Order: sequence, then structure tokens, then C-alpha cells
Amino acid sequence: MKKTLCFSILILFASIYSFGQNGFIDLKSEPKGATIFIDQKLKGQTPAILELSPGKHKIKLELDGYETSTTNVEIVSDLVLNETIRLRALGKLSITTNPQNSNIYIDGEYKGKAPGKFENLTNGDYEITLKAYLDDPYFEEFEISKRITVSPKKTTKLDINFYDQFKLGNLSLKSNISNTFNVSRIENNYKKAIQTKDSENLISTTQLLTGTYNLQWTDTKTNTTQFDIFDDKITSVFAPVKKIYKKEYNLSDMPNYQSKDNYVSSNYKPRPERKGKKGSAVYYLSGGGLGGMIISGGPEKNKGLFIASAASLAASFIWYFIEDGRANKKLKSTIKNNSEQRKRVNDDYEVLLNQLRIERDKKNKRIEEENKKIKEYNNSLPSVEVKYESK
Repeated sequence: MKKTLCFSILILFASIYSFGQNGFIDLKSEPKGATIFIDQKLKGQTPAILELSPGKHKIKLELDGYETSTTNVEIVSDLVLNETIRLRALGKLSITTNPQNSNIYIDGEYKGKAPGKFENLTNGDYEITLKAYLDDPYFEEFEISKRITVSPKKTTKLDINFYDQFKLGNLSLKSNISNTFNVSRIENNYKKAIQTKDSENLISTTQLLTGTYNLQWTDTKTNTTQFDIFDDKITSVFAPVKKIYKKEYNLSDMPNYQSKDNYVSSNYKPRPERKGKKGSAVYYLSGGGLGGMIISGGPEKNKGLFIASAASLAASFIWYFIEDGRANKKLKSTIKNNSEQRKRVNDDYEVLLNQLRIERDKKNKRIEEENKKIKEYNNSLPSVEVKYESK
């Protein structure tokens, strides 16, 4: 009663003081103690009676552990507005994972890496998605989604162990020959190469994620088989590997083999097939004889010079034909020698080929015998076998 009386007196004095100008707001919050901002200006804490100018105002209340509240009000001159605002309590969320550093998504939005603590969450349901890359023997990224409820004034905890969510099984792979096998999981792109070695008795044991797998290997052809991995069983697979047939030799595979063109170019060295040059004396005699006949002015004027010049010219012609005959004879000899040399080179090449053919046939005979044994071995191999045994 006293409180109401005091408040009425306060309002009365305020009304007299500001008659015709301002209005009032009696602002309360549940819970009380919220910080008041009016038009972005700090105005104290709730509860409070505040004088405001007539018109619209924006009121914001902030309280630790509660959602910020924003309200628009309209103040009327000489009147008191009673406003009570119920604040919505906030909750917290703590996320831990194994392995750490997994990616956290809340309602599809990336929020960082685990471990993560998130405060001031409004109460309600959230879709939490966690993604983690697991090393050997997984070698892939896994995803887990959980729907959780955040309660006010409480910390909701989410602890995810990826290794508990995704189970492993054992594969025992055996072969008759050391070989490399490619394993691929049908449910995703997971791939792994597995080797069987003589030093390990041709058995390879490895852990794999449960699921269905393709096993592929190559011998004389590409082979594929399928198997399943279970967390409570051992999957045993025998994969027969056929021996590769040996390749027979071609003549070009033999050592010292050369193509005919290469052999001839290396061993055939012909002489140039052309005529030799005439001696320069022939040209001097012919030139001198012809010049002397012109200078003599004919047999009437200088019979001696004319006859000597004519003899010189005739001698030059005789000498020319003699030299030409020698050059032709030498050219024919060169052509004959080149032809004989080429024939010898070709004959030598045929001898080389015959020797290589004999060596090739001997090698191929041995290979033929070895391939017969390989064929018998391959035909004796059992087929692929898949067994599931309890651990």
C-alpha cells in the first residue's frame, strides 16, 4: 500500500513537471536485473520507471544466461505504459569426439572443430553433424548426425566415439604366388593395396571396415571376386594367381640384331662413282694450237706456224680421247668394286641373320617347354575360395 502511494505521488509530481511533454514507462522483466537499452542508450536495470519523449522507442534487455529481448513501444504524453518482458533462458552445449579435431556442424552451419563449447543457445532441438577422418585401417571420412535438445540453464553434453560407431573386421588373404591385390569397398571410394609375400607364407592379415568389398588382381588376365567383412567373424579368402607365360623371342629381340639398312650403312663404304678430271696439258695444247692457227693467218702467210699449230690441236684431241678412255675404265672398275662390296655386305648380313635365327629358335624351344609346365601348373590351381569363421 505504501509502495503504491509513493509511486502515485512520484507520477503526480512528474506529471506536473512535464505536463504536455513526456510520458512514462514502468518497465519490468522476469527475471529482474536485466540491463536496459532504450534507443541504444544505457538506462539502468529492471525494474525501472523511465520518462521518455512521446513517440516510438526501441527497448533492448540483456541478462547473462538469457536471450536478448528487443521490443518496440510507443509513448504517449502524460501517460504511463506498463511493460513486463519475460526473458527466455539460454542453454549450453558441449561436444567432444574421438578422434579430436572432427568438424562440427550445427543445423548445417560449420561451427569449428571438436572439442567445442557453445553458450547462449536458445532452448530447443538442434541437428548436430560431426565429420572425422580416420587413419589406418580406415583411411576415409565418416559422418555422424545426432538430434539433441538444449534445455535452459543447463549444459547438454554430446560425446561421440567414431571408433565405436564404425566396426572393424579381419581379412585373411592367401595366395599361391607373391602378388599385389587391390581391395575396394562398395559402399564408398575406400581402396587399399594388399600384398602377399613369400616371407609371410603368402598370407596377409589386415583389418577392414565392415561392409562388402571387391578384390581384384592381375595375372594372365584381370580377376575379380567379392567378399564381406563382419565385426564378429574372420573372412578368409584364397585368391589363385596364375603364372605368366613367357614371351617367345622375335628376331628383333636378339642381341646383336640390326636392321638391314643399319647394317649396310655401317659396313658398306663405296667409292665415288664419277670420271676423273682431264689433265690441264690437254687444254693448253688445244688452246695453243687453235691460237697459233689464227695468228698464222693461214697456210699462205705462215705455213710453218700454221702446220705446227694444227699438229698441236690434233695432238690435243688424241690426248683427250686417251684420257677419256682411261677415266671410263677407272669408273667401270669403281662401279664393279662397289657392286662386289655391296654383295659381300648383303651376304654377310644374311649370315648374321641365320646365326640369330638359330639362337632364337633354341631359346624359343626352351620357352615352349617352360610354358607347357606353366600351363599344367595353372590348370591345377583351385578356384577362388571365400570362408567366414567365428573369432
